Amino acid sequence: MDYLWGHHLRSEVLHLPMPFFLFPDYLQQFSVFYFELFYVRMNNQKDKIMLRKIFAISITLALFGSLVAQEKPIVLRQVDITPKPGMASKLEKGLLDHNKKFHVDAGHPVITWQVLSGPNTGTLIRSTPLVNWEYFDDSNDPPEDQVHWDRYVSPHVESTSGQYYNRFFPNLSSKPVSADGIPKMLRVMSVDVEKGAWSNIFDLFEKAQQARDKTGSSQNVWVIRTIEGGERRYLTTLFGIDKWADRNPQEMPLSERMDEAFGKGSWEKWLEEWREIVIERKDETWLYRPDLSTMN
Repeated sequence: MDYLWGHHLRSEVLHLPMPFFLFPDYLQQFSVFYFELFYVRMNNQKDKIMLRKIFAISITLALFGSLVAQEKPIVLRQVDITPKPGMASKLEKGLLDHNKKFHVDAGHPVITWQVLSGPNTGTLIRSTPLVNWEYFDDSNDPPEDQVHWDRYVSPHVESTSGQYYNRFFPNLSSKPVSADGIPKMLRVMSVDVEKGAWSNIFDLFEKAQQARDKTGSSQNVWVIRTIEGGERRYLTTLFGIDKWADRNPQEMPLSERMDEAFGKGSWEKWLEEWREIVIERKDETWLYRPDLSTMN
């Protein structure tokens, strides 16, 4: 089973072996072949042709609908909480008590990170595991949750982002990890691109991950993008690390991996396109707070 910091991914992302728009034609051809192989003999040729068409369309729609249903987005919900000056310890105490009451036995796991660098230093980021949209239908908070939050958490909060939702991209990322594999820290890189260049940046990220896979990289890399409730213009990469020293080169750099995977000069071509379309980059480091999480 696939996990990202401890929660089962209730989703199967389907990678079709051919262009998606060609797949219905393929299914219909298959259904016609199946009919020809197993059809019941009929005296009326017109009826036989009509039945064959109905059978072909029916099996095509059934199979195509099933495939579409399997392509559920993988998402996670987050909220950023900034403590009032001098109130960080009281905020953490309130969150710890809140977790014990509403996020341990209630089936609502929470993961907490603390920002260590940049203008958001000190902010706590609370997140669900990776889930499907249905998860939020099944995990409504009881009224007591908000009452407790208002009494023991909110008084110590300077500002909050409100809840926002990120989409996870498996084809741009390495495999998720189990709860005991959650990295102790994250290096977080967010990029904004030129208008109309989103498909280009997705292609670049996918090629980079393909290079890592082809060359045996052990680096944990996860790519997400906010799709509701927050700033949508950034594509964010989370690099799993365990200490500050891990920011030093630990393995073969991406430049060498690209050339090894796709041929000499591939890195220069990749980098040239990156420079053409990326207009802003932001970097932060996050610390995993197991004491304020319920995944461990």
